Order: sequence, then C-alpha cells, then structure tokens
Amino acid sequence: MIQIICILSQLLQGKQDCIEIIYRKKKLIENNETMQYYLLNGLENEMLYTYSIYYFKNKNEYYLTANDEIPENFSHVVKGNQRILELKTDEDITDEFLSTFPLHQCQQYWIRNIGWNNNLLKSDTRFCNHVMINCINIEGFIRIGTPCNHSGFPGYEIYRIFIEPTLNEKINALNYVYKKHGVIYLDMLKDEFLNLDIYVAIILREDGSVESIMGAHGEDP
Repeated sequence: MIQIICILSQLLQGKQDCIEIIYRKKKLIENNETMQYYLLNGLENEMLYTYSIYYFKNKNEYYLTANDEIPENFSHVVKGNQRILELKTDEDITDEFLSTFPLHQCQQYWIRNIGWNNNLLKSDTRFCNHVMINCINIEGFIRIGTPCNHSGFPGYEIYRIFIEPTLNEKINALNYVYKKHGVIYLDMLKDEFLNLDIYVAIILREDGSVESIMGAHGEDP
C-alpha cells in the first residue's frame, strides 16, 4: 500500500486529493471483484440462490423468479450469473443488488433433494460439518465418566461422576462415531438425545477413548 501511494505521489506531484481518489477507486474495484468471485462461487456450489429476470416484448414490465417457471412471450432473460458479470466494478454494489442473492437453506435442500440417503450425505462436506458442529455445541452430549470414592476406603462407596471433555476429546469422539457408524447415525443419535431427555449420549474413558454410545459398547480399552 505504501509503495503504491509513493508512486502515485511522484506521478501526481504530491496532489493529495487526486491520490486519495485514485487509491479509493482501486480499493473499490478490488473489493467488487472479490464480491463477484464469491457470488459466482456461491451460485455454482448452491450456497446461494438468486432470481432470473424475464423481460416481455413491447411491455414495460418484467417477471422475477427464483424457480424454473418460465413465463410466456418473454423477449429475453437475464440469469443471476449474468447480472453478476455485468456489474460495474468501479461503482458501489448496492444492498438492494446483494439482497437478491439469499443464502441457500442447506437443510431444506438435503431433505428435498437427497432424501437422507447415507451414501450421498456422507460425501456432502457441509452436511457433515453441520451435524458435527451441532453435536459439539450440545451440553452433556459427550461426557467423561470417572469413578469417585467418597469414603477414602478402596472398594467402598464408589460413585461415578461425569465431567466435561475438552474440545479435542469431543472432536475425536465424534470422528470415531462418524467413521464407525456414519453421519446419519450420528445425526439420529443427536435427535434421540435431545428428544428423549437422556443425561449423556457418548461416554468417554479418562484417556479420551469412547467407552459407550447410548449404552452400547464403544472402543476397546
């Protein structure tokens, strides 16, 4: 940045107002080109959706739709990616323009288009991350079981207490369940824990290995 300002200062003989105008315009173009990239990438990877504009012959009206519905007697159509490419990068991108590119509601897409097919979902990185992050954030979903003897005498009055694992221990446990049983099982496990008022879903040993999953055997010690 300093080098650019120095070069402009030499070329424009230190005229500060001209230097500021050129530098601001340069930053605006760079930001708009970055925005173009993310909008196009979002559409291509179905993270965003947008509207197509259908114009009619001899009419001062147009039809706006995000669906595949095509009106009759239209003269031409402008798709979302075309509107992005036609942006003037040296002008401000308005909030009204950006509001026509809403975030795709991924979960609705998964239910509608994939139908909870394990083979497809397990290869969908966004869905796997969605399930993993949800599980990490649920209080008590994963706990470490530790023995506790309040009497001070070995073999007497041994209770089990549960403590919160570290973030790394949670991630390792979730990765084990995911690799062993799949992302659909992990998602169902989460739903059962939340809906059935269960105290803990995954119990870890003190070394961080998975002792049990909903009472079933986990990793070997």
